Amino acid sequence: MKKRILIVDDEERIRKVYKRFLYAVSIKLYDVTDTADAEEATECLIRHQFDLVILDLRMAGVDGRELFAIIKECNPQQKVIVASVYPIDRQRRMVPAADDYFDKADGPIRLLEAVTRNMA
Repeated sequence: MKKRILIVDDEERIRKVYKRFLYAVSIKLYDVTDTADAEEATECLIRHQFDLVILDLRMAGVDGRELFAIIKECNPQQKVIVASVYPIDRQRRMVPAADDYFDKADGPIRLLEAVTRNMA
């Protein structure tokens, strides 16, 4: 059975890149869903079980920190990788309880490494 990943990012281009990349390198491993905002992500999380959430911090409306708190309140065991243009040390200060962190400037290979670490 494929593991499920939810990508939450308000930039469509970023979502498409992540989704295509994860699909291309791990077609038999992961089923990837993407959402553009906290409301859509919350609906997905209510309706479906995900093994991992890749969460942008800077989004219009409800930002990633607020959504992270909602996710953990509803499911404390949910694994979340914070993904942002902020350096990782700043991400850690902003969301200290995340399972992992990804600096978008590091490229998709680093994202795959973070995903692989958190799917074990």
